[in-house]
Amino acid sequence: MSVNREDYLKVIFELGGAKQSVSNKAISEALGLSPASVTEMISKMAKDNMVTYTPYRGTKLSEEGILQGANLVRRHRLWEVFLYDKLNYTWENVHDEAEMLEHNASDFFVEKLADFLGNPEFCPHGGAIPTVDGEMAEEVETILVDFEIGDDIRIQRVTDEKEFLMYFDQLGLKIGKKYTIAGVEAFTNNVILTKKGNEIVVNREAAQHIYVEKE
Repeated sequence: MSVNREDYLKVIFELGGAKQSVSNKAISEALGLSPASVTEMISKMAKDNMVTYTPYRGTKLSEEGILQGANLVRRHRLWEVFLYDKLNYTWENVHDEAEMLEHNASDFFVEKLADFLGNPEFCPHGGAIPTVDGEMAEEVETILVDFEIGDDIRIQRVTDEKEFLMYFDQLGLKIGKKYTIAGVEAFTNNVILTKKGNEIVVNREAAQHIYVEKE
């Protein structure tokens, strides 16, 4: 399978394509490709029974597509754990490196890597790592903007996107840490978080990439 097609499978899986239809627009934005290019590739993948496409609804992975997509996500996130925990990569930089490595290792090597790492369930960004059978721990799906002023929340995972991660890091936010929603700015709707008396203003768009649980 080409690297290009593998990237499609991984992205569709990460967008929830194992359980529901994903719009071509979402795939296009995630991959940074034109809608026309996405439509062409999805058509080819449907002919190969990797996905099913329903007009006006989107693309969903077939059983084989789910297994392939889960395998690619597993590889990618295991490499992220290795790079972050063992080689001290900064967490906004592990994605690009893992993107290259995920396509260039045998299944045997990947499982040796998993054993070496202690078979982790989550990657540095809080994303669940699928098992060999494609099963994975439940991921938090509620985003920061879904909560109310005064709520105590804990950040559980964030979108694995380099520019966002750099912004998240600059704010000093941490996965697994508890914060209070102190307010929402007028006009901008930016979210104001507090922790130990310190205020952190989170851009409204960025807040939609931060997945949290209420404490």
